[in-house]
Amino acid sequence: MAPEQVLESAEKKKFVERTEELTRLRRELGERQRSSAGGAVGGTAKYEEIVGPVIEEYEKTISAMEAELNLNRVALRHTNEMVEEKEEEPQSGIRRLSCTSKSCASTEAYVRDLEEKMATYDETSITSNEWMTDLRREVTRYRETETHSSKYIADLEARPRTDESVVGLQRTFEKLEAECERRRGEVQHLQSLLDSLHADGENWRFDLEERERKVRELEEKMKDWEAKKEAGEARERLGTVVREVASE
Repeated sequence: MAPEQVLESAEKKKFVERTEELTRLRRELGERQRSSAGGAVGGTAKYEEIVGPVIEEYEKTISAMEAELNLNRVALRHTNEMVEEKEEEPQSGIRRLSCTSKSCASTEAYVRDLEEKMATYDETSITSNEWMTDLRREVTRYRETETHSSKYIADLEARPRTDESVVGLQRTFEKLEAECERRRGEVQHLQSLLDSLHADGENWRFDLEERERKVRELEEKMKDWEAKKEAGEARERLGTVVREVASE
C-alpha cells in the first residue's frame, strides 16, 4: 500500500473514532435531558453548558483538519505523479545511454580499423595521399561524434543529481510529510483533550447520580414525615372526639 494510502487510512480511522465518541456524548446528553426531572435539571444543564462548547469546537477542528488533509492528499498524488515522470526520465536516459554506448563502441572499433588501414599505405603516392585525406576526414568526423557522445553520456549521468525540479519535488514531499506529522500531533492533542473531557463527564455524571440519590433520600424522608404528621393529626382528632364524648 502506498504511504499516502496508509496515512489516509490511519487518519480516517482516527476521525471515525472521534465522530463516534462525539455521537456517544451527544446521545448521553439527550438521554440525560429526557430522563432528568426536578433538581437534576439544573445539573444536566450545567453538564451541557460545560461539554457542549467543547464538542462544538472539536467538531469544527475535525472538519477543518479533514478539509486540509484532503488538500494534502491531492497535493501528494500530484507530487507522486510528477516524481514518477521525473523518475521515468532517468530510465529513458539509461536506455538512450545504453544505445549511445553501443554506438560509441561501434564507432571506436570502426575508427581503429581505419587507422590501421591508414598505417598500411604509402603516403608518398599522390593517389594514396588523396585517399588518405578522405580517410583522415572521416576519422576526424567520427572522433567528433565520439566526443559529442561522451559529453552527452556525462550530462545524462550528472542530470539526476543536479535536476532542480526533482530536488524541488523532494522538498515539497518532505514538507507535506512534516505537515502530516504535525497534524498527527494535533490529533493526539485533541485525543488527550477528549480523554480529559470524558473523565470530567464521568465525574460530573457521578456527581449528578449522587445528587439524585440524595434527592430520593430526602423525598423518602419527606414522605415518612408527612405520614407521621398525618398520623399525629389523626390521633389528635381522635383524642378530641374522645374528650367530647367523655364530657357528655
